[in-house]
Amino acid sequence: ELRERLLNRNKMIAPTKVNLTATLSAMLGTPTTVPSDPVMTKINLVVVTVTTVSADQTFEDAANAAAEVPPLRYAVFTALNPQNFTGSMQQAFPPRSPPTVPPSPASPHPPSAPPSLSLPTSKASGDVHFQHASGSKFDIRGYHGAVFNLHQAANISLNARFTVAKYQLAPNDPRRVAIKAVNGSFITAVYAVLQSDEDRVYITYSGDSPIEADVLVAREGTTEDTHVGIGTKIEFGYVCVDMIKDHPVKLIVSNAKWRYVVTPGTYVTTDRKHHTRLDIQVIARTDPMESAGVAPHGILGQGFDGVLTEGRRDRYVADDMGSFVTSAQGEGAIEGTIDDYLVKGYLTDPHATEFRFGRFGRRQAPPRNVSELVGKYVRESKWSRKAASSVSDGGVD
Repeated sequence: ELRERLLNRNKMIAPTKVNLTATLSAMLGTPTTVPSDPVMTKINLVVVTVTTVSADQTFEDAANAAAEVPPLRYAVFTALNPQNFTGSMQQAFPPRSPPTVPPSPASPHPPSAPPSLSLPTSKASGDVHFQHASGSKFDIRGYHGAVFNLHQAANISLNARFTVAKYQLAPNDPRRVAIKAVNGSFITAVYAVLQSDEDRVYITYSGDSPIEADVLVAREGTTEDTHVGIGTKIEFGYVCVDMIKDHPVKLIVSNAKWRYVVTPGTYVTTDRKHHTRLDIQVIARTDPMESAGVAPHGILGQGFDGVLTEGRRDRYVADDMGSFVTSAQGEGAIEGTIDDYLVKGYLTDPHATEFRFGRFGRRQAPPRNVSELVGKYVRESKWSRKAASSVSDGGVD
């Protein structure tokens, strides 16, 4: 119960071990009695520094405020085995004091968190390497021209088109000595759908035109077409579409709970032509497993449940002709098979939201069924403790 109270009231940052007696005494302003050291050792107390987040704030709101004004901080502790704790734990949770600095006016678009604060993130990059927020890593080849769902929740969805290509590894990749060509795949276009009150927003972003994205807004039987280019930002209620300059650009699509970041990259085919791929981040702006009873799904979305498994990854070994063909399809890390993530009707509507584990428009939906994970189960990894991190390999494998 105490652990739940802690998790519900605060978002934890940078766990550190400190003197518990000194910490509680300083926090409460009076000498504090705590259990003996043997008891402390027995229950594995962890002391952390946290930033206060009120009921009407997201984690990003608080993070942004902390970057601009002196933050309100509490020193608190978590008992991993509270049944063995013999002291008084209520003293660690005094009533919150009013903010010393007036809060900024409420905005439907929570500001971005400073780079130093990690948010739970799932990613796809290169040919095509995936990493869940839980830390699971796996590869997916997909099918040429097919559209798969990457992430979906109650009012947001992201699909991606896969393109099979025969390409060369980067010149600085040591595997290039043995592997002259790789027959693999890349994500070359994405299709997002977001619902915001009376507006439904459709975004199309393709490697064929990486400096702009098409936006279509459907409202009460009418549609409006527009574009987003570098330095352009448009908003529809809680939905925001923004393109910023960043080596060369980044497309950012978000609502109050989720953010998609799409970054163009390059790969070179064996005929020495340059092509554009798209690398993707799906970022949870609030607790992804408490989104109005609808747990996210999709190839990337399901990984916010904190279950870490060993998914299948391609091992780049050249054949006698100096070639390698990718074949992994996410086995072990995704519920069901790759075919379950094919978007129904994608040939005529790549924005379609229907697939086996669809969540769009749902009011209730459970997390994925981990019994359908055929890979080796490793452990549970609490997403809120450490967001997944990976660096794009530049599309070299």
